[in-house]
Amino acid sequence: AEVEHDEAGQRRRAARRERPPRRTPHAAWAASPTAGVYSELRRIPLKSTVRLQRWRHAAHGAVEAARNVRFEQRTPRAEAGAMSRSCLNDFKVQEKIGAGSYGVVWKAVRKVDRVTYAMKEIDLQGMSRQEQESCIKETRVLSSLDSDHIIRYYDSFLEQGKLFIITEYASHGNLHDFLKQQTSRLHEDLVWRLFLQTLCGLHHMHARKILHRDIKTLNVFLDDKLNVKLGDMGVARILSANTNFAKTIVGTPYYLSPELCEDRPYNEKSDVWALGVLLYECCTQKHPFDADNQGALILKILRGRYPPLTGFSAEMCDLVKCCLTQNAKRRPNTAKLLLSMTVRAKAQELGVPLPHVESLLPMADTGTPQGRRKASLTPTSASPRVGEAPTPPVSSASRPSSSATPTR
Repeated sequence: AEVEHDEAGQRRRAARRERPPRRTPHAAWAASPTAGVYSELRRIPLKSTVRLQRWRHAAHGAVEAARNVRFEQRTPRAEAGAMSRSCLNDFKVQEKIGAGSYGVVWKAVRKVDRVTYAMKEIDLQGMSRQEQESCIKETRVLSSLDSDHIIRYYDSFLEQGKLFIITEYASHGNLHDFLKQQTSRLHEDLVWRLFLQTLCGLHHMHARKILHRDIKTLNVFLDDKLNVKLGDMGVARILSANTNFAKTIVGTPYYLSPELCEDRPYNEKSDVWALGVLLYECCTQKHPFDADNQGALILKILRGRYPPLTGFSAEMCDLVKCCLTQNAKRRPNTAKLLLSMTVRAKAQELGVPLPHVESLLPMADTGTPQGRRKASLTPTSASPRVGEAPTPPVSSASRPSSSATPTR
């Protein structure tokens, strides 16, 4: 009996050795085409988590439980291994509100507290590894930014082979649609406000060596108070400590800078060019450079000729010309624009907070912004802080605009 038992044991052990190895859940997940994306998401710090306090007595009911749901804001220094607690079932998906790079954007309401968010849905199935990395780049960039003028990132999760990114919801849509709805020109003060807030959001990115690379009215969003929120970081580029230029040509043709058209290396000043195009579009509801085909468009951009602004102040005309300087070396960066006396005076007049002078000086280059009146846009060491009385810009009374400032 002992011999038979021993032989049976040997047969069982031999059968186990011949059996193919079991695929554990971990091994099965590792073979999944989206495993790499999951690993990358684990490295992205959360900006928010949901904490639902458990009550000892059920008598408090669902209403009391919902009141105790806290949306905890985390700093960008949150632990790298933090995991998302959200899932698709936590949200009630409503209408489609747009389409960005690689995905569709939905309006979604979180069931537990009825707060509205924007949910970007990206289908990862069938994508190459490089395309998947491009998709999660937006999550990585957004999670590293914390500005009042950049769409705020809250959470991201992977479900059903799709990546979902939960961000701040801008109730007034994008600037492109907002301009289309206008029956007349925007008031110049509103144009200044839109420009200043976009400039602040863009500077926040550039200070962290991040290029947006797709500044346009479709990627500028507005909240219920018409505050600017920069979004769609799908083609953003993070420059390394040893790299100050990028080479890959990306962006929308109408907003391409001359250096991009000539296939030359570029830096954050290409974003400033696109900001100038956006500013011109806010003033006129038209692109400064327009053509029937891309070749003719590039030729116009390289020549740098566009219809002059009419009906706006000399300071606004100089600002557009300053941003649309052909030579990138002479074009100001965001720090130098924020240091200019005209910009700081206008920001104080409109109540738009700007970064302090001390934080801008290290980034300001030594070039002089181009324009017909350099004095009004050239920063000085005596540039005031926000809250102090700035030196007023040179009055435009000596050089009146071609027509009266339009009303809203």
